[in-house]
Amino acid sequence: LPNYRLNTTVTNLKDYQHRAIRLEKSLEMADEICDFSIGQYWEGNISLNDVLQVIDSHRESELNFIDAYIGFRRTMQYLKSLTYYDYEDNMSMIDICHHCQEATLTCAVNVETVENPKKIDFPLCQLW
Repeated sequence: LPNYRLNTTVTNLKDYQHRAIRLEKSLEMADEICDFSIGQYWEGNISLNDVLQVIDSHRESELNFIDAYIGFRRTMQYLKSLTYYDYEDNMSMIDICHHCQEATLTCAVNVETVENPKKIDFPLCQLW
């Protein structure tokens, strides 16, 4: 495994994590601002257009957070595939494979014709 791929993946993971944490805090503030603005609108202190701008900004904050979180999850999955280690559960995926050695999945695979598919058994852990 080339070190640069692993180093880049870890760096990306940390970046996504920091970004998600920062955006989560920003989203909490956007929630408060949105609630306050709606209250101000009902009291007649701001216009509907102002409230809609705040709601649009809130939606943008939500989308940015979701983007960072999905990036984190995808990068974590990629890191698992590079290292065969589940960092969230703190366990080797190779050990997991040893535990599921007996479990197999029968899968119909069309090798020659639709009428005559061959069945292949393979360990469930190969699905990762």
